[in-house]
Amino acid sequence: MPEIILDKPYAKLSYVREANYLALVWKADESPAKEYISESDYKNLWLLIQDEFLKRKAQTVLVDQRHIGHIRISLRAWLAMQYMPNVRKSLTGSLAVVLIESKHMGKRVSFKYLAQAAKKILNIDIQKFDSYEDAVAWIIKNR
Repeated sequence: MPEIILDKPYAKLSYVREANYLALVWKADESPAKEYISESDYKNLWLLIQDEFLKRKAQTVLVDQRHIGHIRISLRAWLAMQYMPNVRKSLTGSLAVVLIESKHMGKRVSFKYLAQAAKKILNIDIQKFDSYEDAVAWIIKNR
């Protein structure tokens, strides 16, 4: 049973103890306004993920971006240029990111840039899936 860490209109973060992974499910596109996530909410979410990852000694982060909202380019740049190098300094083991991609082409292209940065900066494994069930099955089998 997942432990809910954060549940906001833009995203839900949970921890699954049995398989030792964090799950970030973006849900902003479910909102009728489809507004940009605020800078503070975005940064605080990623800092929370880092804290929880280290605290729980998780091995994997599942990111479901099928319903990701509008993320400003400046925030994606912050993620790649400031956040990822900081995470790299704090990593003590391996990290895998399991991604469920958005069907929206613009959001896929945006994430492709972030994935390339993550592979280079964090030296991580990124797996892509079409469904939540397939992503979780990969985590259970491989981690």
